[in-house]
Amino acid sequence: MCLTIKDALKITTVIVAICVAIGISSGVGCWFYIRIGNIDWDMASKVTTTIAAILASFGIVIALTQAVIARGSMLADHERSRRQLAIDLVWKWSTALQPESKPIRDFISGLDADQCRSINEGRPFLIDSNKKGKLISCLRKQFPEIEAYINDKIINSNNGHIVLEEGHIRTLRSHAVLYLNLLETVLASWRHNVADSDILEEQFNYLMSSDNESHATLDKFRSVVGIKHFPSIEKFLEHLKLKNAPLEGKPRTA
Repeated sequence: MCLTIKDALKITTVIVAICVAIGISSGVGCWFYIRIGNIDWDMASKVTTTIAAILASFGIVIALTQAVIARGSMLADHERSRRQLAIDLVWKWSTALQPESKPIRDFISGLDADQCRSINEGRPFLIDSNKKGKLISCLRKQFPEIEAYINDKIINSNNGHIVLEEGHIRTLRSHAVLYLNLLETVLASWRHNVADSDILEEQFNYLMSSDNESHATLDKFRSVVGIKHFPSIEKFLEHLKLKNAPLEGKPRTA
């Protein structure tokens, strides 16, 4: 059972009240005997010893109470720091993402395993021309001429495919890896219980939503790069999958 600061103060108040009552009653009794002249020095000595013991106990109680209060304050500060860290991580996550991050995630999520492997290894490969719009959104910032390049490649292509060159692939890969590394860093604080887990689960629960599943976590690309390089993402997804799983109903009775 964890003793709270409020409980410790209540217990301390009761003990102090008892100690004060015993001390007062003992002192009054001793004074009364002395006052009427019927002094029992043996009794007076015992009363004095009792009062001294009560005062010593009173000091011990105060010391223990201070220790409990200090521990409670330390735990409260620790939990507050964990919540603050979680909020800071969410803020850094939201501000670190670049406008082209989502188009690149969507584009890479739509590739097959071989194409993801080509991106990871930096090898040129072909993509279907129906991905033209997404590709332009991904590369327009780094390559302002990308739309004219793609149109020229499509016009001169007999099979209606676009050739991605090494410069384009490096850009796609660097964005994807940067995104995964950033996500892994945030979720590592969840896996090692450094930041408040409730806040992080609340803010990153969308990773398992039907609209974002595999897109937000780049599952195929992560598999190609190596799941072992992103252990926190994997553990977090496993946790969310169990947490969001529907509850099983009771078995039917005949």
